[in-house]
Amino acid sequence: MELEKDKEKEIRVYTMAKIDSRNEQLQLANELYEQQEYAKAFNEWAILAESGNDVALFMMGRCFYLGEGVRQDFSYAFEYFTRSAMANNADAQYYLGLCYERGEGVNQDRQQAVLWYTNAAKNGQLDAAYRLGCCYMVGLGVDKDSCQAVFWFTKAAQANNLDAQFRLGYCYERGEGTTQDLHQAVFWFTKAAEAGDVNAQNRLGYYYANGKGVPRNLIQAIQWFEKAAEGGNVEAQCKLGTRYFNGDGIPKSIKNALVWWIKAAGNNSLEAQCNLGSCYFYGTGVAKSVKTALKWWQKAADQNYVPAQMNLGNCYAQGNKEVFKDYYLARYWWEKAAENGNPEACVKVSKCYLTGRGVQQIEEDTAIEWLTKAATKGYKPAQEELNKFKKGVFGKMVYKG
Repeated sequence: MELEKDKEKEIRVYTMAKIDSRNEQLQLANELYEQQEYAKAFNEWAILAESGNDVALFMMGRCFYLGEGVRQDFSYAFEYFTRSAMANNADAQYYLGLCYERGEGVNQDRQQAVLWYTNAAKNGQLDAAYRLGCCYMVGLGVDKDSCQAVFWFTKAAQANNLDAQFRLGYCYERGEGTTQDLHQAVFWFTKAAEAGDVNAQNRLGYYYANGKGVPRNLIQAIQWFEKAAEGGNVEAQCKLGTRYFNGDGIPKSIKNALVWWIKAAGNNSLEAQCNLGSCYFYGTGVAKSVKTALKWWQKAADQNYVPAQMNLGNCYAQGNKEVFKDYYLARYWWEKAAENGNPEACVKVSKCYLTGRGVQQIEEDTAIEWLTKAATKGYKPAQEELNKFKKGVFGKMVYKG
């Protein structure tokens, strides 16, 4: 009897020693990983993975997924994530969801992605809860359900997930999946902004500037816009430039306006590109250069930014010392703006077809079509132009302007 007890004790001691040894090895692997010794960490995890350690399996999958210490291979990553996820590792379940959502290492299957995000979220994985909220918000792999989206965003946001805090603030702002509540929107935007989320910082700037959900406070607004802009938020960079240009809530400074517009334009802000074009066209804060103006306007216009398309059309219609008058190019850009719904452009295009400028021949029917598009939007100049058409012989509309 005593012999059996001693044997049981030995087994327990051996088992505990083995567990301690594995914990030490796992800690060593983690330390190597933090030191960016990825290959050495991978080798340690590989030893632990042989006995089915779920953390080691997950980390091996992550190494294959990111190409850390080994050649990037989504198929191997998927295999290790699956083995770890089946052992109920929440991080592996989340990454498995990513693989299914993106079709990495496996055929894309968004329903499977939702399944694994759900498993991970229920096990407390915050990124999974956020992704699950996104899936419900847009109906990705699951029926669209904004209330469920808010439920999962809230779970993640309450545990300090920044992306979820921002999205939750946005839901309260728009009244999506919950009752519209600007005070709650400000609350969650503030949480995310104070933790460094630049999108939330930009939204807070907007709220303080307009007195929505909080008392109007331009000093606070500018502070949040500056934080967001310095953090790389393109909209904040552009808006901050505009505020410097107009002296809105901040001392007027064309120099600072240009600094922020140049940053924003480099980050592909179409509004900033258009504003820079106007500065060069008029020589505001920079040496006047119509060619440089055209370059910036063209960048924005090519991406369907209507104000830039209008500026190009007007510039080519007027002509100047640096640019020849060209009605064909003017009509081309006005027509682009008109196709994008600008009523003023519709009237300008109609006049091209009425006068034959910038077109092959006069086409009154085409002119009427463009005027009608603008008139139906309530644009008064278009309605006035339409009134100049009278019925002629055989009922054909004739321009009497």
